[in-house]
Amino acid sequence: MIQARFTSDAWKALYTSDVDRREFISKMLEDAGGRLIDYYFSFSDADVIVITEAPDNVTAASAVIAIARSGAVTDVRTTVLMSYEEGIKALRHSGAMGYTPPES
Repeated sequence: MIQARFTSDAWKALYTSDVDRREFISKMLEDAGGRLIDYYFSFSDADVIVITEAPDNVTAASAVIAIARSGAVTDVRTTVLMSYEEGIKALRHSGAMGYTPPES
């Protein structure tokens, strides 16, 4: 998940452009082996939230860096999301990790 804020210039460009940014971002990601899952405008700390998939973390980071380098967005944040199934698998696997807390 990528969250970002648009600069005022980016807002102006979005207002006047007929280009669907989802198509542009989707092509960029597909060319790198990933895909755009969804694109949201948000009324929060982020102006835009983009859900993507990438074949690996390097590809995901490269896409985020390319977007941030453009200067059209600020406050770019990424969050790795896991499916419900992955989360349950991680919970089940955590029992075998053998962690001892500091106070023990």
